[in-house]
Amino acid sequence: MRSRLLFALAALSASTAFGEWKPPADPNPSAILQEAVADRTARRYEDALAKHVWFHEHALEYEQAQYGVRLSFALAYWAELGKVYSPAQKKLEEIRDETEKKVLANPTESAPFHDLTALNKTLQDEIRTRETFEAVEAKDAVAARTLYDRAQPALVKTKAYKLCGKYIDGPRDFKAAQKSLEEGLQLAKDPRFGPSLESHYRNAFRNKVTTLVALLVVNERKDEAETVAKSARAASDDTVLSKQLDLALEGKVPPPWP
Repeated sequence: MRSRLLFALAALSASTAFGEWKPPADPNPSAILQEAVADRTARRYEDALAKHVWFHEHALEYEQAQYGVRLSFALAYWAELGKVYSPAQKKLEEIRDETEKKVLANPTESAPFHDLTALNKTLQDEIRTRETFEAVEAKDAVAARTLYDRAQPALVKTKAYKLCGKYIDGPRDFKAAQKSLEEGLQLAKDPRFGPSLESHYRNAFRNKVTTLVALLVVNERKDEAETVAKSARAASDDTVLSKQLDLALEGKVPPPWP
């Protein structure tokens, strides 16, 4: 019993000894995020949480380039902290709940909804994204249409295929996916990025197009689906894409990527 008590006290000390972290006068978001990860490893859990919260709430004020990192790697690191320090998990859920309220209060702003989709993905709670999107749709159909692209991965994961069918358009969405691929491949020619970026855009294109085709099929728009599939095959000799299109034409909706 005494040994258990000593262990508990040691763990508590490790997590609270450095709980007074404050951001420096001239904060560097990247450095603070790296410190948060290091703090988790060193069991300085309160410091790590404080830095994650700061990064999420303030990083873009200092470095707009952190937009993608803030909603991907940073949240993933935060979730890892939550596995060993329950207050971090609770805080992550609280921020998700606050963000959801912001979306419902003003659904015409896309940034809070983007945050919400990333938070729910991190929390593996995509049904909350679907429910919020449905609430927005009931309140403001125009706003729902502008938010659909962000909502689609969660809607697909929760198998809300009929809801997706209200917002997809074969020719329009295929052209958008093709344009994104072309721009990505052009960017990948830069030696600073190279093959890894090209692979990213090709995988994104495959997922967008096959998801579109499969959603059209399950919404009984087979002719439109076949037209999109034909256009995709004509635009690319990608054998992987061709095989995936065969499955999509059977109505097999691929999981969201990445």
